[in-house]
Amino acid sequence: MYFCMRCFISLFLSLVLFTVSSGIANASRLLELYENATDYDATVESKTYEYRAVKERDNQAFAKMLPSANFTGRFSYYDTNIYGNYNTKDYGIGIKTPIFHLGNIYELKQSKSIIKASKSQLEDVKQNLILRVSEKYINSIFAHQNIQINESAYKAVYEQFVQSEKYYKSGLSSKTELYEVKAELQQKEYEIEKSRNNFKNSLVQLETVTGVMPQELYCLRKMDTSLSSLILFDVEHWVNMAKSHNASLQYYSNQKKVAMYDVKMAKSQFVPTIDLNAGYSVSDTNNYLQNPETEYSYVAASINIPLYNGGGTVSKVRESKEYQYKAASDYRKRFLEIKSKISETFQTMKNLLSEIKSLRSLIESYEIAVESHKKGVKAGISTIVDVVDATNKLYNAKLDLNRAKYEFFLNYVYLKYYSGTISKSDVELLDSYFSQKCSEVGVE
Repeated sequence: MYFCMRCFISLFLSLVLFTVSSGIANASRLLELYENATDYDATVESKTYEYRAVKERDNQAFAKMLPSANFTGRFSYYDTNIYGNYNTKDYGIGIKTPIFHLGNIYELKQSKSIIKASKSQLEDVKQNLILRVSEKYINSIFAHQNIQINESAYKAVYEQFVQSEKYYKSGLSSKTELYEVKAELQQKEYEIEKSRNNFKNSLVQLETVTGVMPQELYCLRKMDTSLSSLILFDVEHWVNMAKSHNASLQYYSNQKKVAMYDVKMAKSQFVPTIDLNAGYSVSDTNNYLQNPETEYSYVAASINIPLYNGGGTVSKVRESKEYQYKAASDYRKRFLEIKSKISETFQTMKNLLSEIKSLRSLIESYEIAVESHKKGVKAGISTIVDVVDATNKLYNAKLDLNRAKYEFFLNYVYLKYYSGTISKSDVELLDSYFSQKCSEVGVE
């Protein structure tokens, strides 16, 4: 008796402390934590800098199509045994304008695909941040609700333990029955401690993404039954959305274009190049000998016709084609992965809706069973162990219901991410469901 009273007092004090600390701390909404994560998370920041760097590829490629100018000069002093000592100078300016470089044209077009691919990676990282924050938050409120369910289960079993002690002392039940109930009570203590540790771990994981350690969270409204409204359209719709919006698919699509231009650039090495050259020079030197100063200007067109380079160009074309085939295969592989994940996630959401409906009915049945066994104890046709067994089934069903509800929201986030349509508005939508402080929700 002393052991259980001590446990009960300890549990009561911990509940009081938890409630007080929750009241003092600021409650954190999902949207608030997401906005904090956008400033805190280094992954998005790193990919943003990378995208800005890649954008310069377009300027670099375009620069190769513009005229280039350079100044050259040499001022020398000579000491010869025949002509004596003298100073010489050679200087001038030259301008080169590409007239026809097919490779440069393809490189400019390729740079745009490279930039789009990098932008897709940045978008994927941003969407993944929404996914990670939502996932960690949902895991946290799921763990929090588990604590409440396990604490309620403990209270229910404790009531039966107190009743069992009275019956034992009055000779209406056996010592075996008393210890069976006591063992269940100890099991419930372990489950409470385990669920608290899970909650603490989930908060640490949430903090690693958002930079915030919240003390109070918002959970799903207790009597919410509108989850079916989150399942819209069909699998084919979400797959088609992924083709147009999934950032990783867009990345692989642009990589196919990059590989295609690699092939074209390799083939362009077979094609002649034409340049226009112009310049102005001043020189008073000829073969290191001083001469009267001469000024001259020139304009010239030059053509370079590739004839043979040992087969290097042919090999480069073959290499580029293989990478092009690889890029196409990578895209197809990623598309099939996304399609499979969308189909699996969509079906999981439908199954979870059915499971939630079934569990709610099952809980009602178990509640009736618990009350029936309680009445049966008074009538002498049931034992307290029967009541405890029914209570365990009831609260296990409630734990399953809690898991199913939050798994449904997790899969909703996954579905939106795989389809490439996840955005801040989805965070706001989730917040509309997670609208009640977890400490106020209670146990369904």
